[in-house]
Amino acid sequence: MRWGGPWGTSVFVLLALATCAMAMPAGMPVNGGPISAKTVTIRVGDGTDVTIWERTTDTNVLTYSVPTLTGPGGTYDSLANEHYTFTSDGTYLKIHCYRPGNHQGTGTGNNIMGVRLEGVSGYPSGIWASVIISYLVGYGGIESSRFDALGDDLSDFTFMGDQDSELVLAFTVESNAAPTIDSFTSTPAIEGSSVTFTVVASDADGDSLTYSFDFESDGVWDVSGPDSSVSHVFGDDFLGTARVRVDDGNASVEASTAVSVANIAPAIESFGSMTTEANVTLRVAGEKWHDVSLTVYQDGVAVGVASLVRMPGSPDDQAVTIPSLSFDLALTTSVVVAYTPLDDPINGQVNGANPAWVILTSPEGPGVRIHHTFNVRHPETWTWTVADLRAYLVGFPIGFDAHASDPGSDDLTFSWSWGDGSTATERAYFNDGLAPDTYPSPDVNPISVTDIETHVFASRGTFTVTLVVSDDDGGTTTTSATVTL
Repeated sequence: MRWGGPWGTSVFVLLALATCAMAMPAGMPVNGGPISAKTVTIRVGDGTDVTIWERTTDTNVLTYSVPTLTGPGGTYDSLANEHYTFTSDGTYLKIHCYRPGNHQGTGTGNNIMGVRLEGVSGYPSGIWASVIISYLVGYGGIESSRFDALGDDLSDFTFMGDQDSELVLAFTVESNAAPTIDSFTSTPAIEGSSVTFTVVASDADGDSLTYSFDFESDGVWDVSGPDSSVSHVFGDDFLGTARVRVDDGNASVEASTAVSVANIAPAIESFGSMTTEANVTLRVAGEKWHDVSLTVYQDGVAVGVASLVRMPGSPDDQAVTIPSLSFDLALTTSVVVAYTPLDDPINGQVNGANPAWVILTSPEGPGVRIHHTFNVRHPETWTWTVADLRAYLVGFPIGFDAHASDPGSDDLTFSWSWGDGSTATERAYFNDGLAPDTYPSPDVNPISVTDIETHVFASRGTFTVTLVVSDDDGGTTTTSATVTL
């Protein structure tokens, strides 16, 4: 007995054989559950041909055009006297097999190994049948074997039975909506500080999304993960683009955004001491037994003391020295030499004189002599004051130091102009200590440097010393100080 109806709902029953043909509801996949919302049925009419692998003793590869299948249908007669009819309603493929007689046993009739839809745009390898829409089991058929018609495994095949048996197959693919990116932004920043990247994205399928960021568009995904907002510190100024890729596991989409990281000029944190070093020697000749003391002051604070009593013998042998006394040229350095003859033993009468010298010598060469004569009978000569020693330091090497820093991974160059017409002094400090910084800097490495220089002024005067600190990206900072000799 046969009931006829729409595709996917026909049922055929062999009452005399007590074997029921079973119909599978339309839209049910091979596992018996509902078709996934991501599964899309590809219509037979979307292709050009259908290839069918049939097994009767040997493998028979049968190909029919879609117009044939949707029109008169294709037929094939096997060596086992099976008559196949292949037709399509434009959506599904129906394989009907009729074999007269009742072959003994099971495992007979309608032996389909696989079916593939060809010529669908975007699927150059074809689409294999993947869903059974309905089926009829004939005499001797094995119902569970119907699944062997699905997929690309041609090592097994169906046994749908003798007399009338049937398979209605569908071709499906997994459908996935790619994520969409609504916006991708970055915050402006300065070198050495964080740039925040924020992506607003969605997925129509509700898939979990993975965000990958290429901060400098150099082809390397720097960070990937579930976070749609990340921060990155640029070690150098940067003007370019960043990329983001949003992936739902099946499809991805990319976007780019402008990145602006400004350079910051170096900061001169200190323009420190302007100093020189000298040995301060007191030398006294003349009348014996008189004592002389020397005190060195900087801005009124005593920083060195020496004294001697004039004895018989060479004045050079009796000279006293304050060694390596540091002179800060930002301060006023004075010398007071005191002579007290009245409380000294007198060799003869209260008379006589004592020539005295304050001698300044540099550790690196000859120095300068400052002379005064003390006279026992002239008290106004007993206190000798040199109000400012800086005028006598011409020709002495003067040390300058400055400290500068930069938040970027930059090189720093210190350029000193001495204000006396001499050649400027320039010194560069590489960020890695080895070679000039590349652009953009590969690392985040703020730099902090102290530069120490010496200069000799050849004449007296007031000089403006100018320091310019520059980084390798064009940022500069300038400061200056005056030196009076």
